[in-house]
Amino acid sequence: MQTATSPPEQEIARLKRWVSDLQSGMYVNCVYCGYRYGREKDTPVAMAEILKHHIAQCADHPLTRAIAMLQAASHALRSYQHGNSAPDLAEEGADAIDKLVAELSGAPNG
Repeated sequence: MQTATSPPEQEIARLKRWVSDLQSGMYVNCVYCGYRYGREKDTPVAMAEILKHHIAQCADHPLTRAIAMLQAASHALRSYQHGNSAPDLAEEGADAIDKLVAELSGAPNG
């Protein structure tokens, strides 16, 4: 993934490697951040399992953001369960969830 400090040439080279990997079928890549995994014969567990572990910690994957939002929503609901009121927290959480749902579904936000 290109960062503010990586030059465009480095990003182009990374993307070329990624395309080559995809065409060779020898690597598994995260479509969100480009993280790539070694050849299947060099990988001790199933490729799907490796990708599952990566997704669980990939900051660029929408599932990671969804899990964080669900955790925040759960905390807010638990707060309400114990008689606390946090309308700002509820509004912030609902707005974040609506934004992610719109992004993932292609629907307009609002």
